[in-house]
Amino acid sequence: MNKFQAMMAFTRVAECNGFSAAGRKMGISASAVTKMVGRLEDELGAQLFNRTTRSLALTDYGQEFYARSVRILSDLEDAETMVRDAAETPRGTIRAVVPFSFGRVTLMPALPLFCEKFPEINLDLAFDDAPVDLIEEGFDIGVRTGLL
Repeated sequence: MNKFQAMMAFTRVAECNGFSAAGRKMGISASAVTKMVGRLEDELGAQLFNRTTRSLALTDYGQEFYARSVRILSDLEDAETMVRDAAETPRGTIRAVVPFSFGRVTLMPALPLFCEKFPEINLDLAFDDAPVDLIEEGFDIGVRTGLL
């Protein structure tokens, strides 16, 4: 059983006051929601809802579990959002080695725009006309000009 999915189903049932409405909101069948909540109750060893054919109400355990589930699911959503946002914004250090002439004529004039567009990127630039072993010296990128 996916515990987060079961907690989501449980909280939706509590918020929508019904298994069918929760299923519609989640895009799954009411029977799937019922099974998830039932498995969750079995695993917890406690009934979370008092059910009749016409009503549904949280038990005392259900009320406590609901409050904690909402916090947990909110924290999970916040963590996912933080990671997604971080992944969308390039950040970190780029170590590059470029020839002196390329650096002076081409790269240096473009740096202000690059730094403005990508403020989370730190550039560690080395200017060298001699061949460099990128891996051994820890460079991410190297630019060479002329005949290869």
